Amino acid sequence: MEISFKESARKIVLILLTISIPVYLIWRIFFTFNVEFPFFSSLFLLADLITCFATFGFAISLWNLKKHHEAFELKEGLKVDVWIPTYNESVDLLRRTIYHAVKMDYPHKTYVLDDGKREEVRKLAESLGAIYLSREKNLHAKAGNLNYAFKMTKGDFIASFDADFIPQKDFLTKLLGYFKNENVALVQTPQEYYNSNSFQHKKNKFFKKIWSEQDSFFNLIMNGRNNLNSAFWVGSNAIMRRTAIESIGGFPTDSVVEDMLTSILIHDKKWKTIYVDKPLAYGLAPSSLGYFLTQRLRWARGVSQILKKQNPIFKKGLTFIQKFFYLSSIAHFFEGTSRLIYYFIPALYLLFGIVPIKPSFSIIFIIFSYLFFVLISLFIITKGKSFFYNNELYGMIRYWVYFIGNLEIFFKRKLKFAVTPKGDSKKVQLKSIFGPALVFLINFSATLYSILLFYRIKSFSLNFISFCIFFSIYFTFISFQALRLCFSYPFTDSSEIKSSLHISIVGFKEKGIIKRWNEKFVRFFYNENLNGNYSLKVILDKQEYVFPIKIINKKISNSRNFLYEYYAKFEGLSKEEKYILIDYIFQKELKRENE
Repeated sequence: MEISFKESARKIVLILLTISIPVYLIWRIFFTFNVEFPFFSSLFLLADLITCFATFGFAISLWNLKKHHEAFELKEGLKVDVWIPTYNESVDLLRRTIYHAVKMDYPHKTYVLDDGKREEVRKLAESLGAIYLSREKNLHAKAGNLNYAFKMTKGDFIASFDADFIPQKDFLTKLLGYFKNENVALVQTPQEYYNSNSFQHKKNKFFKKIWSEQDSFFNLIMNGRNNLNSAFWVGSNAIMRRTAIESIGGFPTDSVVEDMLTSILIHDKKWKTIYVDKPLAYGLAPSSLGYFLTQRLRWARGVSQILKKQNPIFKKGLTFIQKFFYLSSIAHFFEGTSRLIYYFIPALYLLFGIVPIKPSFSIIFIIFSYLFFVLISLFIITKGKSFFYNNELYGMIRYWVYFIGNLEIFFKRKLKFAVTPKGDSKKVQLKSIFGPALVFLINFSATLYSILLFYRIKSFSLNFISFCIFFSIYFTFISFQALRLCFSYPFTDSSEIKSSLHISIVGFKEKGIIKRWNEKFVRFFYNENLNGNYSLKVILDKQEYVFPIKIINKKISNSRNFLYEYYAKFEGLSKEEKYILIDYIFQKELKRENE
C-alpha cells in the first residue's frame, strides 16, 4: 500500500522522538544530577522518568493509526444478553437507556442490574420489556454486580452499557460479526457524549470545534493499540464473549477499574480484542468539576491497585508490547506525581535556594530546546490533534486527585467503588480546587518574592534564576486559568439534543426552529410573542405530530432570523407520545448531530 508524504514525514518524526527520549534520559541521569541536593535532584529525575515513559508509550501507540476493517457477515441465531448495571441513576435517565437497549435490532434479552434495589426501577424495566435483576448484598461494587448477572444469565455474548449510555439501534448488528473469529473476546467502541457543555468539554475558539479531555485516548491511542491487539475494555459500549469471561474466572474484583483489569486477564489468556472507532452509543460526561474529579480519582486509585496486585509485568501470557502498553496507560495516571514535582521545583529554588539540576547555561538551553522539540513532535505525530494548552489546563486541574490515587500503592485497604454522579451541580468545593489553588499560591508568592528581592536570591547564574522565574510565572498563569475554568458555569449534563427541525405553533402562521430538545423540554426560536400554553406542530419521519407545551422562559434571540428564543415544557404527553419523542430525539437527532 502506498504511503503518503505526510504519513512518511509523521513516522520519521515519530522515530526521532522515540530515539530521543532514552538519549535525553541518559543525559539527565549522567550529566545534570546535582549532588549537592541529591534528594530533590532525584525527585526531579523521577518526574522526568514518569513523563518520558508515558510519552514514549503514547508515541509508540501512534505508529499505525489505521482504523479497523468492517465486521464479517452477521451470523443469525446468536444468544445475546444486554446488561445495564445501575446503582443510583435517575428513572428518567434509565428510561432512555433501557428503551433503546430493548429496541436494538438483533434478537436479544435486556437485563437491568440494579444494585439500588429500587421498586420504581423494577417497574420501569418490566414495562419496557427488560428483565430486572437485583442481588441481596452489594459485594465488590460494579464487578460484583456483573458477576451476579453472569451467574443469572446464559447468553453467549454480553453487551454492556453504563446507565447513561444510549445505544443506537444497529449497535449489535454492526459489531456481532467480528465474533466470527473464535479468538475474539471483546469488541469495544468509543465513549461519545451528547452533553458537550460538560466540564470535560472545551470549545476551541481557533478550530471552531468542541475538544474533549478524552479525545486523544479514543481517537488516537485506542486505534493505534488495536493494531497490536492491545485495545482494552472501558466499561461500557462493548460486547464480550461469555467463554472469554469464564476463562478468567469472571470479572475481577481486585481493582475498582475492573474494565482494564478484565482486559489484562483476557489478553493474558491469549484472547484477541478489537476496537471499532465508530460511535454507536452516546452518554453523559461528568457535568461538574466535583463529578469529573470523583471519576478521575477512582481511575487513579484503580490503576494503582492493578500495579500492586495484578502487575502486567508478571503476566506470562501477555506479549511484550501488551505489557508495555498497559504500563504506559498506568504511567499516565502517575502524572499526578510528576506534575506535583514539576509545579514546585521553580519555587523551591526561588524561595529556598534548592537546585535540583546542575545550574549551567548549556543544561538549561538543552532542556528548553528538548521541551520545544517534544511539543512540535507531538503536534505532528497526532496530526494536529494534540492541544497543548488544553492538556496543560486539565492536567493542572486533575493532578492532585491523580497524586492521591498514586498513594494507594502504599496502603492496604479496601476501596469503595465511587459511582460517577449524574446531574447538574453548581457547587465548587474547596477540596476540588485545592490542587490548582496550591500551585497558584506557591508560584505566585515565589515569583513576587524573586522580583522584589532579586538581589537576595542565592545565585548560581542569572540564566538559572531566569529559568525558574519563567516557569514560576508560567505555572502561576496555568493555575489561574485552571481556577477560572473551575468557576466557569454553566456546566451541565443536559440531555437536550441539538436540532434544526422546523416547527409551527397552532393558531399562528409563523414558522420556527428547534434549537435543543428532549422528551421533557424544548428550546426554540420564534418571531411571535408567546406566553402560556400552546400546541407545537412538528414533522418527524414524514409524519406530523402536535405536542402540548407550556412556555417557561422567553428571551431576546441572538439569531438574526428570529426575535425570541423560548424554553418550554412538554405537558400532558401520553405514554406513546413520550416514547415517540425519545425514539426520534435519541436515535435520529443524536446520530445526525454526531455525524
